[in-house]
Order: sequence, then structure tokens, then C-alpha cells
Amino acid sequence: MINIFDLPTKAISVDDDEQSYGNAKAVNNPLSDQISQLLITFNLMYPEMTTEMETELTKILTELYEVHGFSLEKEKLDVSNIMATDYQLLEDLFNYITLKETGGTFTKTYSKDVKQ
Repeated sequence: MINIFDLPTKAISVDDDEQSYGNAKAVNNPLSDQISQLLITFNLMYPEMTTEMETELTKILTELYEVHGFSLEKEKLDVSNIMATDYQLLEDLFNYITLKETGGTFTKTYSKDVKQ
């Protein structure tokens, strides 16, 4: 099964003066790249998505990753020891949005309970 929330083991960025993949350098935190990729995915699924919706989705995705212990604030995010089961699922995103709309609180514990 493919989980769209699974983080790559490292992020890649290209130096400003170099435009080829061979000259790419590793970036410490792959979460930023992952959130960008998720936005592309959701834009393809929902072409009517507005800029405001995209901004709100970015905020929600960032919060959801933080609930699961992944943060953009961490200088270096090591995902090499993370199990596939540690990542949230699309169902978690739905539950998180639903709880935010109703004023509830979403926690990782709740997420694990929902999956069972």
C-alpha cells in the first residue's frame, strides 16, 4: 500500500547557480518538500482549490505532521528509523479536519485508536 504521507529519507534541493540533479545537495528536513508534493496531489484531485484553501491545507498538513512528531521547526529531521506505521493516513487528515470544524482535539493516540 502507498501512503502519500510517508516522508522521503532526505529532501533534495538544487543550488541556485546549478540546475542539474547531479549538483543537488541534501537538505536537512524533507517535510517541507513533502508538504509541497501533497499540495500538488490535492490540486490535481481538486482543481477548483483556491489559494486560500491551499494556505489552509498547508497549515492543517503541518499541524497533522506535528501531532505525529514531525516538525518543520526541527533543524534536522531523521526519518531513517521511522516505521511505515508511524505515519498518518488520509483517514487521519479527514478526522483532523472534522475535529477542527467541531472544536475537538486531535491527538496521535486518537489517530491510532481510529485505525484499529
